[in-house]
Amino acid sequence: MGSDYKVFSQKTIIVTLIVILILFVIGTVWDQPLSQLLGNQNEWWAAIIQDMGAFPNVVLCFLGAEVIFQKGTRLQNRLLKYMTLLFSFMFGLTKTWDFFIEARSQMGQAFANAAKNLPVGAGNDYSFIVTNKELYFVVLYIIAFYLIHKAVQLAWLQKVSDRDLARLVIVGLAGIVIDTATGEILNQIKNIVSRPRPFMNLTKNEPFKSWFMVNGMLGSDDFASFPSGHTRCFSMALYFSLFVNTNNAKWEKIWKYIGFTYLIIGGFSRMVMEKHYLSDVAMAAFIGFLGITVLVKLLHLEENKFDF
Repeated sequence: MGSDYKVFSQKTIIVTLIVILILFVIGTVWDQPLSQLLGNQNEWWAAIIQDMGAFPNVVLCFLGAEVIFQKGTRLQNRLLKYMTLLFSFMFGLTKTWDFFIEARSQMGQAFANAAKNLPVGAGNDYSFIVTNKELYFVVLYIIAFYLIHKAVQLAWLQKVSDRDLARLVIVGLAGIVIDTATGEILNQIKNIVSRPRPFMNLTKNEPFKSWFMVNGMLGSDDFASFPSGHTRCFSMALYFSLFVNTNNAKWEKIWKYIGFTYLIIGGFSRMVMEKHYLSDVAMAAFIGFLGITVLVKLLHLEENKFDF
């Protein structure tokens, strides 16, 4: 039997939604003065979170792929078994590869800015492109990924019972769906609203516009402030607690608090970096949290009753 403790209890859901709504209203009224107060693209801690910190959604998908891989090792049908193993391994490999390439490019931007005495959090044209000279990077990445994959399988998933693994498969698949769905919703809103980022108002004399002043499909990253894509990624850290055994309420609570803490720090960093207003961050947190809670409740992910 599972614990009576629920990460996404009714109280947690209601309190979180109320807090997000209050922050959204505050942002709608005071977005511009708050950005003027908090903005500082020379803050290295915020730049590091910007460049390397948007990993929770990638980790979520990686864990989902690892759970499915372990399920594949226990299948009796050989064809289905090897198809499952190949697909899940490649999904985790390519999903994390995209993140590392983007993070490598963004860190390169930060160091390029520092070399020119420019704000480290500012954007520039630097990008990391893999050529024949960088093939060692691909090899090292594949080796590192394989070692992490084996460690996860050996230290954790191979020890999980068939019953608990059945629940984790549902949790993992739902996590991948949540990441895809919330990301698509957020990107469509970005494209429609096309809100100028705070630094456009602070340093480039672009007129301030609130989130409800729709520009419509400008197709430029400088006009992609609402909602915050990074904050949506940060919010996926709230989902990690569902990978904990439902009998272990202590670690479920720990990961719940880690998730909320990381979301708060990450969202704040986006305002410091002059990339998003408070209302951008609040809306992204709402999209992420709503997506998670809807699937958790629809699929009963906090129950320990899956058998297949």
